[in-house]
Amino acid sequence: MAERTDRGKLDLFVEQVNTLERCRALRAGTVSTSMVVGAANQPFVSYEQGDLDDLRSALTVFRAFVAPKEDCYFETISSIVDRLAPDDPTRQANAALLKGWSGVMKGSFQLNRRSVTCREAFKLVAYGGHLHHDVRKIQNLESLGVLRPAVEWLATRALVSGLQILQAQRSMIGEVLAGRSMPLV
Repeated sequence: MAERTDRGKLDLFVEQVNTLERCRALRAGTVSTSMVVGAANQPFVSYEQGDLDDLRSALTVFRAFVAPKEDCYFETISSIVDRLAPDDPTRQANAALLKGWSGVMKGSFQLNRRSVTCREAFKLVAYGGHLHHDVRKIQNLESLGVLRPAVEWLATRALVSGLQILQAQRSMIGEVLAGRSMPLV
């Protein structure tokens, strides 16, 4: 399979964001996250994953933005947009989106004296429970015991929070491409 052009990658990104928005779990609002600090300053994690099949569908699409080898990996798309940006304000807005995305993916939770990022949590949940059933990741996820809900919360948080940034990046791509008079090679 031939490597996609920059235009092909941008078009795929827009298509994948549209697909993610159409996922029932996100469209119907059945996926949500919240954290409340309770008695003795202990956090209480709450998340709604809704219908498991709907969540799997959303995780499958979201994976393309998180996996470095995918054509619509967020950092790759951000780099393309930066190269095509017609002016400094657009480049600055793009940099702000990349910083926001990095913040979402690096958001973390302390579990047994180890910090787990949203990206790591997403991989554990997606590959160890919902998508590929990687035996090692299943064992890692199951070994968390009572801490598993916190990891699932982080993965769900990445999905919910990440969607807003993906939507903003899609809009920026539209603006950048609208300003170009010739197709990208």
